[in-house]
Amino acid sequence: MKFYNCLLGSYSYRLKQQKRARYKTFNSVSKIDKISRILFPVLFVIFNILYWTLYLRTNISAMVM
Repeated sequence: MKFYNCLLGSYSYRLKQQKRARYKTFNSVSKIDKISRILFPVLFVIFNILYWTLYLRTNISAMVM
């Protein structure tokens, strides 16, 4: 039923969910979220450095031949 209300964009359902969310006092950030905030950007930078290094090296060697 929750999924159905979500798909319909039910205004009353949204208000009910917002009310329920106000009463939650715990932090909903999980451990995987905390790790991914750091890990994803670091891996993205490493991937780009490796990719562009290999791409440019291959491209320059192809131009020399």
